[in-house]
Amino acid sequence: MGHRVKKGLAILMVLIVFLIGMLCTLSVKRTTIDAVYAENNRLQLAFSAGQYVSRIEYALRYGKQLEAYYNMDSLLERLRQTSSYMEGVCVVSADGKLCGQAGRFDGRILDPASLPEADGLYGSLDTADEAWLWLDIEGREGFAGWMLLRLNRAALNTEVEQEKQSAALQSLVIWLEAASIVALVIMRAKEKRRPRAALRFCVLVCVFILAAQAVDLGLETVQAGWRTESMARRSAHQVVQTIQEEVNSVIAKGAQPDSLTDLNSYLRKTEGNIEVIRTLYSDQNAMIYGQHSSEYVSRRTRGYAARAAATAGVTLGCCTAVCLAAGLAPAAIRRCGKKKVMA
Repeated sequence: MGHRVKKGLAILMVLIVFLIGMLCTLSVKRTTIDAVYAENNRLQLAFSAGQYVSRIEYALRYGKQLEAYYNMDSLLERLRQTSSYMEGVCVVSADGKLCGQAGRFDGRILDPASLPEADGLYGSLDTADEAWLWLDIEGREGFAGWMLLRLNRAALNTEVEQEKQSAALQSLVIWLEAASIVALVIMRAKEKRRPRAALRFCVLVCVFILAAQAVDLGLETVQAGWRTESMARRSAHQVVQTIQEEVNSVIAKGAQPDSLTDLNSYLRKTEGNIEVIRTLYSDQNAMIYGQHSSEYVSRRTRGYAARAAATAGVTLGCCTAVCLAAGLAPAAIRRCGKKKVMA
């Protein structure tokens, strides 16, 4: 076999190996992007819906009945119009009675009785065709019902797919650069028989595979941490702004700031339900302040980093096994040949 043919086959093998490595790395990146955006979008929707739930709960505490809530459909329609991600919104009482709805449900409303209890601020469920989000509604005597949101999966996936395309382009550039360097080294190599040539070749390929994966996953982890930080800041700001608007509307009706005795307890309850928020508090003028949780951001970022490290560890193990095989195979082949000759 000619020297050029050998080089061509070696370069082809490098491209195939690097393509496999890029696809595996890209799979991890896509999972990370899904995790970041899924929580971000649902958290933002839950914040918006939570303010309407608070209005309903306030009315229930002062004598209104969920089944006879005045103008419920209009209230839910205003909520639905706050986001293009919402296809439909409805309220169902604890005994399963539909109390109001707005938007499109295609003749099917999720049975809330079969749903698990909302974890913190909200609960969510993704099926093959639909995505749902729900919040509990508390009345004067305890649990009163649910607010259900039917989400537009196509709209939710649009932003995610755009981010995945950017991630794929980033991976393609990084891995092509690494593969090009290895291919250049192969093309410039001279035709000489050197000891452990297969091992040298495998080590070269593995080093650049690990380097490309480390750069690719490292950049994605940093970007995921930045997205989480940005989401946490926006979420805290949104909660503060929404609560401040509600407080201002109460004050505009004649209430004095120092008469809002239950405001701090409400802030503590909200703070406890939303893990992305570290603290919520008010001053003597009923001005609301809040801070996002840096611990939440760190915990999520460590999770992304751990996933990237696990992937890199698997790749390192595979590369080590290949290099060991390349180093031990020639000796094993020679010993096998000697045994056949002696026989």
